[in-house]
Amino acid sequence: FSCGLILSAYVWTHKASYGDLAGKIFGKGTQVAVETIVMLLNVGACAAYVLVIKELMPPALAQLAPSVFESFDPSLLTAILVFGVVLPLCCLRDISSLRFTSMLAFGFAVFLVVAVAVRSIQDMVSRDKVTCDVAYKSDGVLGVFRALPLFSFSYICHLNVLPVYKFLKSRSPARMRRVFGLAMLFVTVLYVVVGTFGSLRFCDATPGNILGFPGQGDASCGHFEANDALITIARLAQTLTCTLALPLI
Repeated sequence: FSCGLILSAYVWTHKASYGDLAGKIFGKGTQVAVETIVMLLNVGACAAYVLVIKELMPPALAQLAPSVFESFDPSLLTAILVFGVVLPLCCLRDISSLRFTSMLAFGFAVFLVVAVAVRSIQDMVSRDKVTCDVAYKSDGVLGVFRALPLFSFSYICHLNVLPVYKFLKSRSPARMRRVFGLAMLFVTVLYVVVGTFGSLRFCDATPGNILGFPGQGDASCGHFEANDALITIARLAQTLTCTLALPLI
């Protein structure tokens, strides 16, 4: 619904950025405020993606090729990825140049979901039990405030609505709304599948990050086996998804 509102505002004003939209409708002061908020949001989003990359990529590479990557500094590996891959992609002329990397990122995300589902099904077969007992512990109002930012961030595509629509071939509001619907549907399906199978795999010991390595986080939580090559590659797929999402931000 909110993406549709943004699209309607563009059709009315023909302004292809949040700042220009705010300036056209509310004046210069609002434009500066909105541009500042968008900048802060982007900085936070970039920081979140870089942290995921730094947490997952160095240990995953060290598992796959210990003789090469075990002695590498995680910060150095992350910097190489950001400046060697992300920065050149950010220098492309316009957002339409990122359509191929975006397709790759989506493919990596699908691989991650399939890998978690496969390992979960194998675990259920080995223990001869499809379901498991999970004790849901509510944190009350505080828990809601912890969950809302994660939930909102999972669906934050709004900043790309205007640039994508601007470069869409044979564009129309109706076609763009179909794009919204398909994107939200795909993302929701992926989240539901990985969340469900992650919970079924670890049951009451489900960690905050199901891709975390042994020794990361709460010791009482479960984790995939350290030598699981499929999950290690899935971790790398997740870091590549984040890497290829950074230029869009």
